[in-house]
Amino acid sequence: MGTGKSVVGKALSRKLNIPYRDSDMEVERIAQMSIREMFERHGEAAFRENETRYLNSLVKSTIGRNPEEPGQPFVLSTGGGTPILDQNRSLINQIGVVICLSTTPEIIHRRVSRHLEQRPLLAAYRSDPLSRIKTLLKERMPIYSSCADFVVETMAFDQPYQVADHIIKLLSRQ
Repeated sequence: MGTGKSVVGKALSRKLNIPYRDSDMEVERIAQMSIREMFERHGEAAFRENETRYLNSLVKSTIGRNPEEPGQPFVLSTGGGTPILDQNRSLINQIGVVICLSTTPEIIHRRVSRHLEQRPLLAAYRSDPLSRIKTLLKERMPIYSSCADFVVETMAFDQPYQVADHIIKLLSRQ
């Protein structure tokens, strides 16, 4: 969360002229409720199940075809917790090249602090969200790195389009 996945994903999509998809937005659309509502009504596990179902649908639509006729390429931004499940990591890797965006806890805090109520994993930590962010990063970064083809430190760039340009260079080397 707060690393720039959505804004960089949209910039990358524009630069590559391919569709952009956001798994959080798709899960909300399918469930017809916000992520915050899903967490409140059904818990995190139910949200993660919906996330996995969506990723499965992407794999089936992109991989389940004739290898001679691959599906339409797209840029996908996932939620920060998506890769914590083994099954989701496997699905993400089947979908395509995985780029992990990384930045400092302080930058994440600055970006998300105005909207903590929209962040279910931070809402209960209003008095010290930075500590929670640091804990989540410490727990999750090894997982993120394990499934990523590339890790991009976004604080090295001033603008999302610069991150997108860097990702395009990385992809061209593959």
